[in-house]
Amino acid sequence: MTRYIVRRLLQTVVTAIFVTVIVFSLARLTGDPTLLILPTEATEADRTFFRRQLGLDRSLPEQYLTFLGNALRGDLGVSFRYREPALDLVLSRLPATLELAAASMALAVIVALPIGILAAIRRGSYLDVGTRWFATLGQSTPTFWLGLVLMLIFAVRLGWLPSSGRGGIEYLILPAVTLGWYSAAAIARLTRSSMLEMMQNDFIRFERLAGLPERVIVLKHALKNAAIPIITYMALQFGVLLSGAVVTEQVFAWPGLGQVVVEAINTRDYPVIQAAVLVTAFLFLLINLAVDLLYSWLDPRIRY
Repeated sequence: MTRYIVRRLLQTVVTAIFVTVIVFSLARLTGDPTLLILPTEATEADRTFFRRQLGLDRSLPEQYLTFLGNALRGDLGVSFRYREPALDLVLSRLPATLELAAASMALAVIVALPIGILAAIRRGSYLDVGTRWFATLGQSTPTFWLGLVLMLIFAVRLGWLPSSGRGGIEYLILPAVTLGWYSAAAIARLTRSSMLEMMQNDFIRFERLAGLPERVIVLKHALKNAAIPIITYMALQFGVLLSGAVVTEQVFAWPGLGQVVVEAINTRDYPVIQAAVLVTAFLFLLINLAVDLLYSWLDPRIRY
């Protein structure tokens, strides 16, 4: 296990380096930030001086090596727009995005797991048919459209919930439902299919013949063995929620990372874009590492 952890940590470091190369390259492909930062009446000499101040006059390899060296020290540059450290700006908005993503995932799991399990146990019933319809509808509904509909019904028409901003739990309900709707549908569908496959195994039939309670068979044995693909998908989906929160945060004016990233892309604020993507990628790598280590507990047959 120790060798596996060390090897996975090394793989994580290598992956993080590749991420830095991709992020650095894509940010430079968006164009010259001086065209948006400086006023239209700025002369070419002004633009040249500004590029020199930002280090954009050097070659791309030199810029990347400087960026990588500074990143290893926790310095991801200063925002062109806000004139403050990009990493501090991203970390100040990250808690709001993590709160929204965690609430969405918790809501999705609470709704999807029971529905998926019951649909598998009662295959062919109205509940099973309804679960399949829910999965299809949930995975085909655009997030921004669902958010606007929920806002129109529960905030504008009924006045039960606030339409925007961040505050108490009432501010979190509509954004969390909007962002977690797709995940709930996908997890319910995957749980149903995994449980159906597991319930057809011979050891489940033997446990029923042995007289074990159905609750023990389903929750302790079938669900635990079917949990690996579900856990894997949930980990991947959490990363999707972190990145997909951009649209939801825009709809509900949620003061998270999404708004900063959109503004940074529009103004070609390289340091903020790089900091946001690197922080998100690092979180995603940590989640994948934790899931890999969780496999051996879920299935004792897995050895590293």
